Amino acid sequence: MNPANVDPALLVPGAVIDMTPAWVPEGICACGCGRETSTIQYADASKGLVRGAWRTFCKGHHNRVGRPHFEVTDAGCWEWLRACGGSRGNTYARWNGQFAHRWFYEVMVGPIPEGLCIDHVCENKRCVNPEHLEPVTNRENLRRWREGRS
Repeated sequence: MNPANVDPALLVPGAVIDMTPAWVPEGICACGCGRETSTIQYADASKGLVRGAWRTFCKGHHNRVGRPHFEVTDAGCWEWLRACGGSRGNTYARWNGQFAHRWFYEVMVGPIPEGLCIDHVCENKRCVNPEHLEPVTNRENLRRWREGRS
């Protein structure tokens, strides 16, 4: 599901939104991660496996279907509920192989201008609400970060 197609009436505090696509192209993981799946190496009629056909999910991704993607908080943040990664204590939500906040911004607002990064105005690194994201220079982003945590 494209977040731009979410009914705004659903985006109330406590709402949980699942963006798992209803239809996924063959060879792409059905959990919504966007990764390419492998082909089946052996046939097994009892399990419906056909040699050479694409698998529905990447290994281990079958348990992701039905899990929500983000929850709307009282502050209006769309807090990411799926995988996060980062270094040095930073937590960044990931979606389709890139940072989730960048993906949401590009889908719902437009391309990020070259040379700019995305700042979480709400200071919630798990927030993917485009209204809380602003393209700024890296210098400005670092200045805001230092100012907010002094």
